[in-house]
Amino acid sequence: MEVHRRWAVALASDNATDLKIARALFEIGDAQVSEIKVFTGRLETVLFSDQFERMSAASSVADASIPIIDAINGICFIHDPVRSPLRSSGVHSRLPGDWYAEQSKAEEFRKNEEERARIAASRRAT
Repeated sequence: MEVHRRWAVALASDNATDLKIARALFEIGDAQVSEIKVFTGRLETVLFSDQFERMSAASSVADASIPIIDAINGICFIHDPVRSPLRSSGVHSRLPGDWYAEQSKAEEFRKNEEERARIAASRRAT
């Protein structure tokens, strides 16, 4: 029986082999590392978790993925100490049939920069 997932956290690493190792080590269980085909047709390595399915916002999924990715990195480090850590590169949601980017690190960076600029401007005004 196929499980319909709504949320997936895109994973990145400096070394594609590290993504393959994570897929092999975490192919079953609550935290699963797998590949999805995004709407552009590109394959992307992602993290699935039952915890994500209870969430309604991409930002909540991104926050919830941090300790899971940290745990995966710890286990992968034990498996191979000379490796590149995995990191989140965005959140995808499944719309009828296809996966779409909901939040990317670039978008998050832009929002943080806008917030910093807003705070700096308000400080200058006072």
